[in-house]
Amino acid sequence: MVNGKISIGWAQGDITPQRKTLVCGQFHTRIADKVVSPLTANALAFETVGSDGAKEQAVLLSCDLPFERFKGDMLQVLAGRCPDLDHRKITVNCTHTHTAPALRRGWYDEPENDPDFMNPDE
Repeated sequence: MVNGKISIGWAQGDITPQRKTLVCGQFHTRIADKVVSPLTANALAFETVGSDGAKEQAVLLSCDLPFERFKGDMLQVLAGRCPDLDHRKITVNCTHTHTAPALRRGWYDEPENDPDFMNPDE
């Protein structure tokens, strides 16, 4: 890029469940009913526009979640919300943790009739 512009943005969001939720990372069911430390999602975005109008983008996402199996779903949501963002230029990094919320149903037994329970689909 010669005589162009660069834009840089950063954001952080709290993704801590507000209700009881399943905790993944073990073979048995565990339910978190309190928060020891918050879970966050962080984003760092770069965009350059050259003097010829050519645009390049890069986005780095970091989530306090156990794995990247939700990545495809998340990229589809981002593509719908941010049509000017090339979702192929997004890199997602997830924390490997055994104390984060479960993201898929069917792995663990879920409590029945508990209004304070947040299932993995929420």
